[in-house]
Amino acid sequence: MKDEYAGVPIVLLYGTGAKAYCVQTVNDVIKKAKDVSKHVIDKSLTLLQYRAIATNPSSSSVFCVMKVFKSYLHNMYTELRNKIALSNFDDKRYILGNSFDTLAWEHYDIDRDRNLDSLIR
Repeated sequence: MKDEYAGVPIVLLYGTGAKAYCVQTVNDVIKKAKDVSKHVIDKSLTLLQYRAIATNPSSSSVFCVMKVFKSYLHNMYTELRNKIALSNFDDKRYILGNSFDTLAWEHYDIDRDRNLDSLIR
């Protein structure tokens, strides 16, 4: 098994989705978010935002504004992009009512789980 933190103990881990997580070790905090520039991750995203998305299923997405260079017909432009940095919506798996078990989308048990949720509420 690979030890990515070289024996440094992990204090907290918030996994908010595919390729988006925050790991707090004894020494520092490592933040990752897919398709978001490193500068924006370091300056804009906080540990509290990762925790809110990971622990509260009704929380909304976290957006961030990024400046990017764009080339169109050999002309360079700068663009401001408003992107979703963190979201608790999983587009790969359907999360069941216990918030732990998952099913692949289009699984036949998803309708049954939704019916059970509607009966409980």
